[in-house]
Amino acid sequence: MLFNEPWYLSLSLFERTLACINLAAFLSSLSQWRGQIGSTGILPAYSFVRYWKERKMTFFQRPTLCLIISDSDNFLLALHWIGIICSIMAFFAIIPIGICFLGCWLCYSSLVTVSTTFMGLQMHSNLLETNMLYVLCSPFLAAQPEVFVFIQWTLLFRIMLGGAVGKYTGGDRSWKDGSAMLWHYWTQPLPNPLSPIFYRMSASIHKMETYFTYISEGIGALLCYTPQITRWISYVFFLLILLGINITGNYAHLAPLTITEMILLLNDNVWRSLIPFEFIISFLEYTSIPPYSIAWPFKLLPWICIALPYFFISLIPLWSTFREENPFSWPIFIRYSTRPLILTQSIYYNKHFQRYFLIPWNYIMNWSEYGYDLLSPIRLCGRYVKFAHMTKRRWEIIIEGSDNGSDWYEYEFKYKPSNINKRLAIVPFCHMPNLDWRLWFLPNDAARGAPPPHWFDVFLQRILDHNQAVLALLGRLPEPFRNKPPKYIRAWLYDYRFTYKREQDSKQLVEKTPPDQIGRTWYRNRVAIRIGFPVMIKASEGGGGKGIRKSTSRDDFENLFRQVQMEVRGSPIFLMKYADSCRHLEVQILADQSGQAISLFGRDCSIQRRHQKIIEEAPAVIAPSEVLEKMEKAAVRLAKMVGYVSAGTVEYLFNPNDQTFFFLELNPRLQVEHPCTEMITDVNLPACQLQVEQRDDDDDGMRKDESI
Repeated sequence: MLFNEPWYLSLSLFERTLACINLAAFLSSLSQWRGQIGSTGILPAYSFVRYWKERKMTFFQRPTLCLIISDSDNFLLALHWIGIICSIMAFFAIIPIGICFLGCWLCYSSLVTVSTTFMGLQMHSNLLETNMLYVLCSPFLAAQPEVFVFIQWTLLFRIMLGGAVGKYTGGDRSWKDGSAMLWHYWTQPLPNPLSPIFYRMSASIHKMETYFTYISEGIGALLCYTPQITRWISYVFFLLILLGINITGNYAHLAPLTITEMILLLNDNVWRSLIPFEFIISFLEYTSIPPYSIAWPFKLLPWICIALPYFFISLIPLWSTFREENPFSWPIFIRYSTRPLILTQSIYYNKHFQRYFLIPWNYIMNWSEYGYDLLSPIRLCGRYVKFAHMTKRRWEIIIEGSDNGSDWYEYEFKYKPSNINKRLAIVPFCHMPNLDWRLWFLPNDAARGAPPPHWFDVFLQRILDHNQAVLALLGRLPEPFRNKPPKYIRAWLYDYRFTYKREQDSKQLVEKTPPDQIGRTWYRNRVAIRIGFPVMIKASEGGGGKGIRKSTSRDDFENLFRQVQMEVRGSPIFLMKYADSCRHLEVQILADQSGQAISLFGRDCSIQRRHQKIIEEAPAVIAPSEVLEKMEKAAVRLAKMVGYVSAGTVEYLFNPNDQTFFFLELNPRLQVEHPCTEMITDVNLPACQLQVEQRDDDDDGMRKDESI
């Protein structure tokens, strides 16, 4: 199987391909580093390096040569060119390839460490790990190529099985009901021109794609350790998934790097039959490492020192999932692919089996966890879970500039969707537009009410300063601001969707395409328009009528939004649908550290002045008992789901006309109206709050009367 197969041609092909991936990664970073980590960029590298030096951090804690040599722009530029030269020398095997990839690792790790905001994705860590694994195994490659082959199988096993298990246990219901691919094509970071075509396929095809992803990653991962005839199946499974990812989206070197790691699933005999041109085989043979043999005791050294420790440490990212979840509830194709790990987990907990090991199994896993923590700073044995959570909306941040505060002009990006009349971009092969990718993550956080990060404020300031290095990261500049900066700048959050070309096709969509938008690639709305007027503009840190406004149309929205911003400075602002003719009901809850939660009935606080509660009534007699019971159960479920601890109030809007209710907010504190609940339950809420902090059990309360 592993030891009886020829690997030298496969290794040579792997080395040439990995050198190309490194070259593409350095060229991609070379075109954008000044605007990102340069001295006048968004997050200058020197600010991080000086902070680390003040904290006396070492190279192992922050693996970057900038910490040892220099943090100047000239040195950052030199890192790129050294990496490019090392990649070219590795391709042609001019000097020992292990030294070339060590140079690539040092240079790329230095750049990634000082640019974690822009280069902290899984694909960057994966490239660093692959380079370092080759460096560690390079002294043994000529004599024992099977050691490195086994390590690459382990890396593939961890990537693919981690993806399958992570998707199912990640908490995203779309992976369980088969609808994940329905969302993927239009919510992915950078769609390409083929994305709308695949998106418009039927729901049944999307469901087949979802389950095929499970089968390919789950079963394909297990087949990595089997003979060549079955590793073919694993190779085909992985190849189909990765080609689908790269064909329907722009993912830089994510798929090419994994395909490179898959090369060692096939041995020399297979590659000789697959490569069509003899000169390629001759080149690979010419640049391959000449084999030699060593005495058998020395053959154990790389297995003991590198391969087996790496195998056990690689299980740690998966191990945490197996401890927290019940593997026997997973789908059959994931359950059987993880059966060996489930078996070892049962041995890990069974003391009867442990005494038969020369080294107890729990010692092995404890040392593996220690090794995992030790290697994490250098990005070895990382956790790779691709697409575990599918976003159900596409939020885009649109930046506009103005000279007078009334006429606004939009800034476009090179690849990120912005102008709806612009065709979807095709990113150059293996190019990673870091700013465009990072701006995809940002609005998802903003839509949940998170404040913008520091780097985004700096980015807007650089535009106001007309910083050429940062402007080079953008696409077409607005005509008035090509040679001068704007006086004002603002950022809007828009909701984007693919359109259907024909009206009848839009029946398959979650929401129908507006008739006037059919035929375009995108249609977009501001969030307030998306919700529908009238809307409530509310600052999360406001209260008592402060920081809340009702907007009835687009005409008054901007003015009211600014009023809320001025009243509660720095607070996240929520937009909510305005509900007319509703009552304001709330449920008192108590939750402790053990995950238990109870409800102490509801209150009616609908009599208000300027959104400030005046009269509280407990219980809320306006709602039927069965509706109140649903509210209480929903409040308890919410507290358990978010891990809430202490006393709190879950607030709802209740419509008496149709007996429906809607979640408003969870107030994480006792409110002035809690005595109403105390009077009908005989529960001392402040005392219960103290008991929860002391981890005491809370006694349930029973309503005894009515209180106003």
